[in-house]
Amino acid sequence: MKKNRIISAILILASGILASNYGGTIPYALLYFSFLVPITSLIYIVVVRMRFKFYQKTGKRTLIKGEPVDYFFSVGNEDSFFYSGIKVYFLHDNSYIMGFSETKEYYLMPGEVEEVKTKLCCRYRGEYFAGAKSFIITDYLHLFNITYKVQSQLPVTVLPRIVKWRNSDVIEEDKDEKNTIYSMKEEDQIDVQVRKYAPGDPMRQVHWKVSAKTGELMTRIHHASLKLEVMIVLDLSPIGNNEVNNLALEDGIIEEALAVANYCYVRQIPCFVCFEQNSCNRLSIQTPSEWNEFYMLCAKLVFIGRMKNSELCEIGMQWLETVKHTIIVTHELNIKLYDVLKSSYRGIEVCILLMISVLGEEEKNSISFFEKNGFTVRLITLAEEGKNEDKK
Repeated sequence: MKKNRIISAILILASGILASNYGGTIPYALLYFSFLVPITSLIYIVVVRMRFKFYQKTGKRTLIKGEPVDYFFSVGNEDSFFYSGIKVYFLHDNSYIMGFSETKEYYLMPGEVEEVKTKLCCRYRGEYFAGAKSFIITDYLHLFNITYKVQSQLPVTVLPRIVKWRNSDVIEEDKDEKNTIYSMKEEDQIDVQVRKYAPGDPMRQVHWKVSAKTGELMTRIHHASLKLEVMIVLDLSPIGNNEVNNLALEDGIIEEALAVANYCYVRQIPCFVCFEQNSCNRLSIQTPSEWNEFYMLCAKLVFIGRMKNSELCEIGMQWLETVKHTIIVTHELNIKLYDVLKSSYRGIEVCILLMISVLGEEEKNSISFFEKNGFTVRLITLAEEGKNEDKK
């Protein structure tokens, strides 16, 4: 393009010198023609930018991270003249188009529509735009180009993956089952509240005596003094300044918390999540609707929490009466967290799932300190996550 501009400038200069020195019809015709060529090229790209048609869509707007979905786009020429030199560029920060080259130029005859069907894959969970970002339109002689930003960008909601929880050994499921049997024997002596049975409620929580009296299934909603619940403390405090690294860490933290919740939900172990998003929240995960609410929420959670993990644990103290296990999913260990756990979480089985990018000396010392003082710490690094993803 630069070469063509230089040639055009030389032609204008040469025809100008020729016309000024010699005059006449031919020199002036050459001068006018040399001026007309770039002006026509400019008019062409402006008209094409205003007139050409573009359309894009995906097979669905709610996607799962790393799962390819159908993606379709088309460019069309509804004019009576030829379109040349149209390139499509895509958003790459959070997603990518599979099997497509951005170096391809589209040349459209009058009335022609070019359609492309391929796959779109999203790298990270969240809510953002995917697909085409812009077009570059070049004139016939490659003198000028203009960038056209796509106005109707494609909004997508990307859900995190549901992965197998690799640290499930920290929850003694068999022991929980014994406690559950014990609770059913004791509940005849306890004032128990009930509600109507909802699809997905654990059958072991059905109050059969009350159900027989009322003629419909009723579920217990209060377990007096028995500790059965799993509390998941989800740390959503800001991580750092490396944006790409942060996105991967954030996804890892969310997916780890989701894996814990899914493990408990599938095995009908009562659990709830404690997290801060503008305010502190407690979300129970026992019924299908509660599980679905949490899963959909995981796509929208952002790491802007003002509360550190220690502050979340302080707030969680109010629910410890029925909690047996506390699973803390976080990206840092600190002395304040240790103080809260040491002073207020006695008798609670605490496991810290630490998600970090790289294991350094500071992290090693912190892990060693917590473990020496009786707390279980399970380390999860981005490198480990990548290896596990490759094995799938």
